[in-house]
Amino acid sequence: MKKMVEYKNIPLKKEFAERIQRLIEQNPDLGFRSLTQFIEDAARRRLEELEKEYAYKLYEHFNANEDG
Repeated sequence: MKKMVEYKNIPLKKEFAERIQRLIEQNPDLGFRSLTQFIEDAARRRLEELEKEYAYKLYEHFNANEDG
């Protein structure tokens, strides 16, 4: 039995979406087939950056004084 994939609608300003669409159409070598694919890739990359940055902060060590 196949698992249903759920989607969430996320609004974008029309001009921004059109800029991305033009980039995709003018540069097929980038490998994106759709606006959705581009946005998912961009969001995933940024999420990974932030997760790494904030995971590091969770384990950051602070000395309160000379005695630690």
